[in-house]
Amino acid sequence: MQPNKKTILVADDSAISRRVIKEELSAGDYEIIFANDGQGALEAVKRATPDLITLDVNMPGLDGFETCILLRSRLTPPGEVLTRQASIPIVMITADDTLQGRERGFEVGATEFIVKPFPPGELLKRVNRLLKPTKLLEKETVLIVDDSEIARTVLKAMLQNQGAQVIEAENGTLGLEQVKAHGASLSLIIVDYLMPDMNGLIFVEKIRAKPELNDIPVIMLSGVSERDVVLRMFKAGITDYLVKPFLKEELLARLDIHLRASQMARSLRGKVEELEALSRIKDEFLAVTSHDIRSPLQGILGYCEMLISPTISESTKAEYMDHIRNSGQHLAHLLDELVGLSNSLDSREDDATDPVSLTEVATQSVEGMSQLAVIKRIQLNLELPENSDSIVRGDSNTLLRILNNLISNSIKFTNPGGTIAVKINPLGNGQIGLSVTDTGIGIPEALMANLFDKNSRVSRSGTQGEVGTGLGLAIVQSLVDKLKGSLQLESREGNGTTVTVLLNTEE
Repeated sequence: MQPNKKTILVADDSAISRRVIKEELSAGDYEIIFANDGQGALEAVKRATPDLITLDVNMPGLDGFETCILLRSRLTPPGEVLTRQASIPIVMITADDTLQGRERGFEVGATEFIVKPFPPGELLKRVNRLLKPTKLLEKETVLIVDDSEIARTVLKAMLQNQGAQVIEAENGTLGLEQVKAHGASLSLIIVDYLMPDMNGLIFVEKIRAKPELNDIPVIMLSGVSERDVVLRMFKAGITDYLVKPFLKEELLARLDIHLRASQMARSLRGKVEELEALSRIKDEFLAVTSHDIRSPLQGILGYCEMLISPTISESTKAEYMDHIRNSGQHLAHLLDELVGLSNSLDSREDDATDPVSLTEVATQSVEGMSQLAVIKRIQLNLELPENSDSIVRGDSNTLLRILNNLISNSIKFTNPGGTIAVKINPLGNGQIGLSVTDTGIGIPEALMANLFDKNSRVSRSGTQGEVGTGLGLAIVQSLVDKLKGSLQLESREGNGTTVTVLLNTEE
């Protein structure tokens, strides 16, 4: 075995499965050894101690469960003691996943269960979690309030070793100042019970008096364990307490439990906020349905009723049919925007980051939108950089929807005879600018702040009375956010508008 390289013993009677597992784990820089059956696994463990074992459940002779029992009991079938650690992680691999099988597996000492055929990367992810665990307190900020410098030093070293950022205070007064400075960014507070200027109980009561700090776990350290004292601690608002001297493992176990609970609480608050946002979006859709869709639909129905009249002239029929067509086109455009907004806000949709030719997307968009520009006698131009396909990271359909919306807006708010320029501008700093510039009527300064807010629905009629929905730019903002890009807007009322999308050329 190579020194400093973790070793995995793979026990499986199938040569195909062994090859698949080897290919799966090869990306993890592990040394792999193999056994064809359970007995072979026991023999292999005698020769060398692996860091992890995978066992196929269905093997001839000793199956995975029986092998796991013998490994955990440190005995071979004849009763020979194995020179190995009984705590080695054992991952059971099975093609027949049942509740009874899992219960038996965990009873005999299995650490993990994985079902084959497993998705690519799944086994490696499980193994990495067992053999290369992340630091328990990584990205967490912990405040230690204790008048003993030795105690603070010991605790600080212990917590920093687990990845935590540690803030110290030598008494309760300074501790409150640190709480005021760092506030809700604190992940956890550890406070001593007996301190000279302000004991731990008063410190905790002052913290709990602030509602915004109520979710921060507070663990109190105390040299006393009398029940009446502990009761006063909990009444003051502590989350947990430890009696000095305590074991490192005990402290870390308590921290893990309370941090997980705190993280879950934050996650639940985030879900509530997300549901509230979705509720607002639902109300937005209902408002559009009840107002923007109803009006053109009623117009269509009214013109249809008039077309039934036998006395109507052919010229009037043509005029009514033209009105029906225009109302139908508006309804189609509105429905496209509603679907676009729904898709862009769907958090379950994966964000594609494939290389895309912005030149191809821009060409397709300009060609598709040119007819609308021709009808309004607007010149639509495309300016491309020389000798470059302008490759960006993203999704071609998303980029097309962004550009179509921007061009459509420009057409709507540009007078006949005006011009619109679509330009690609490589910026040379890992970004490419995609801009749409028109000679239109511009945007009043009072409307600028809310243009990209999906909840404000800033809406205006176009230069020829085109009906606005207030959704187009909200869709653009949502789609650009999904591509991890950004938007820039320059406009002055009466002097046209330029909207620039900044896109990334690399991940």
